[in-house]
Amino acid sequence: MRKLSILLVALLLCVAVAACQNWNTPGGNTPTETPTTTAPTETPSTAVPTDDPLNNELQGSSINNQLISLVGQPLSYFTEEFGLQLEGLEMFYEGPPVGEYTVGETTYVFNNYLGYDDLTEETPCTAIHTKYTELLPGIERGALTEEILIELFGPHIEEYDNQKMYQYDGVNMLFKISADGNYDDVVRISKMLSWE
Repeated sequence: MRKLSILLVALLLCVAVAACQNWNTPGGNTPTETPTTTAPTETPSTAVPTDDPLNNELQGSSINNQLISLVGQPLSYFTEEFGLQLEGLEMFYEGPPVGEYTVGETTYVFNNYLGYDDLTEETPCTAIHTKYTELLPGIERGALTEEILIELFGPHIEEYDNQKMYQYDGVNMLFKISADGNYDDVVRISKMLSWE
């Protein structure tokens, strides 16, 4: 009996020591759990505001490359892509025959540069007259500045009285400045060097 009581006391001491050690460890007597990891939540990035007014003006602006690529295309291309017909051109006969077709606020000019022969399906689009808001999506009406044009096209290549010509991808863009110093709405896109 004495051996049994010594054994019980020893067993009690072992349990007490184990309980004390467990109590002093981090987490105390709470059940052990496998920690779960969660991916850090990323906050959506926002555009950093800038004090540079030019960056603010250019934000969201671009060049309408599709419109520019139409210069030099034959009339047959416009027939295929837009259904434009030779008979639908408004014709002008002061000098070589010139035809034009207006869609919305954009006018496509066709001139065969071959003397006074009539226009054909192979007559190229030699000029496009459109609002600069079509050429430069993202630039609002009245917001165009020389700084924006230089940023998009580089310095102008020619200057006439109230006109400045810029070049992009082999195509000339002629911008007129009105009497009040602002840019006119209409820009002429062509491979020729004059407004006419």
